[in-house]
Amino acid sequence: MGASIGIHHNDLIDNTQQALSTAAYSSVCGPEIWDLLGEGNHWSDYAGTDGDDNGIGDTPHPVLCGDGANLTDNYPLMWAVVIQIFADG
Repeated sequence: MGASIGIHHNDLIDNTQQALSTAAYSSVCGPEIWDLLGEGNHWSDYAGTDGDDNGIGDTPHPVLCGDGANLTDNYPLMWAVVIQIFADG
């Protein structure tokens, strides 16, 4: 298999279907990584809780896969991703 695709630190907000992996490049719908180094994505439909108040949900968020398999964002973010823009020069 080729290199993994990392999908993390995104805001997936108010979509009819938040995300769908079509398995276009792999018969097993991957290797996609929906989280990296303990942080995943912010999902507006995530209904989990953050009991230890670290900004990461305590339960994984499922990601629908086109071939019927389920992928997982193991570290869903509780808040929107903050993107810093630095002035040039």
